[in-house]
Amino acid sequence: AMFAPFAIIGLVILCYYQLFISKKLGVSMTGVEVLNGRCIMDLFDIRKDPASLKLASCLPNDSIIALKLIFFPLYLSYKLTGKNSLYPFPPKPGNEGLKDIITVRTHFIDQLIQKHIKQVEQFVFLGAGYDTRSLEMLRNENVAIFELDQINTQSLKQGAIRKANIDCGH
Repeated sequence: AMFAPFAIIGLVILCYYQLFISKKLGVSMTGVEVLNGRCIMDLFDIRKDPASLKLASCLPNDSIIALKLIFFPLYLSYKLTGKNSLYPFPPKPGNEGLKDIITVRTHFIDQLIQKHIKQVEQFVFLGAGYDTRSLEMLRNENVAIFELDQINTQSLKQGAIRKANIDCGH
């Protein structure tokens, strides 16, 4: 309860960025939410994805500071105990719930890609949004990578990648 004001302030800031700035820029709000889920997974050592944190910190419709304010109590608990007590953690199969949608979906897609990546010549991300798999997970794979999404989303993502100095030469 002591940290509730921080979480509320973070939530208000993040909602403003996601709702109003995304609308102003003509980009999807849901793409930011998925990216933030991956940032949380990285912060809580569930799935390493440093590109997600770099990308999110350079997007004008996102705020890593606000995200950290929201999750500060859970993060502090995690750092003190070494356990994710409430969220986020990958649930056991069959025990998934709505709160787990990003972690479960991310792990499922990652496993699918890892299973088949050696058998394909190209990888196409339809509705790529702010996905960072092409920047991290597929970096050393010998596949052609294509990302497709709305022009505003792709332009914003490309600008943020440059601003964050994320290598995407591959």
